[in-house]
Amino acid sequence: MKRKIILFITGVLLAASVWLYAAHRSSSDGPVYQGKTAREWFAKLSEADESSAITAFLAMGSNGVPFLVHELQRTNSVLHRIYEGNYRKLPKSIRKHLPKPMRDDVRRYRVSRILANLPARCAIPDLIEMLNDGNADRESDVSYTLGSLVGPEDTNCIVPLINSLRSTNYDVRLSAISLLELIGPDKRAIPALTNLLKGEKSSLRSETLEYLRHIDPKLASQYEISGQRQPATTNSLSDLHEN
Repeated sequence: MKRKIILFITGVLLAASVWLYAAHRSSSDGPVYQGKTAREWFAKLSEADESSAITAFLAMGSNGVPFLVHELQRTNSVLHRIYEGNYRKLPKSIRKHLPKPMRDDVRRYRVSRILANLPARCAIPDLIEMLNDGNADRESDVSYTLGSLVGPEDTNCIVPLINSLRSTNYDVRLSAISLLELIGPDKRAIPALTNLLKGEKSSLRSETLEYLRHIDPKLASQYEISGQRQPATTNSLSDLHEN
């Protein structure tokens, strides 16, 4: 009886695994390199020949970027997590024919590191959107990638990053400041920056002051004096707009 139960459970897990595998493969597999799709190469990142997978993505270059962005955007479904939790319970003879599951955090980490080393500037709009989508778990990986891609020419990112300064997530605010510094000073950020300085108690305050200093040294110094969280004068913003 016990053996029958085990066989039944194994059968159910196998059926679920096959279904999940088919569903997994139904999404874009990306470009092909040396006879393997981007998805097949990505699966190898959890195996011993990880270096060959990284080499493959470097060779694919910008062609592999849409696939990687999709992998960064997506979240494992409940069924995928069930598959992940039961994968090792399957017999080895079955496991070898199925894809090895990858946790969301592991996948995002690997994707962000690959993207950061590719000609992936075309991914910047999608990455900026992800930075503001409220998914705190993904934020650090997205900001890492953006830090390798964003530069002074990306002025179109300024407004979304200013919006990020208003986030309730500390890490999002910190990333936004760092990215704004890479792009350069912009007066449009001043209201959000001064709002941060009025309430920020953490190390982010020094980063905010540093960026504000590049926009308006006088206004920054008013917030900096004795660690004040508001300007020493009440007309500084009007003075600024007059400038």
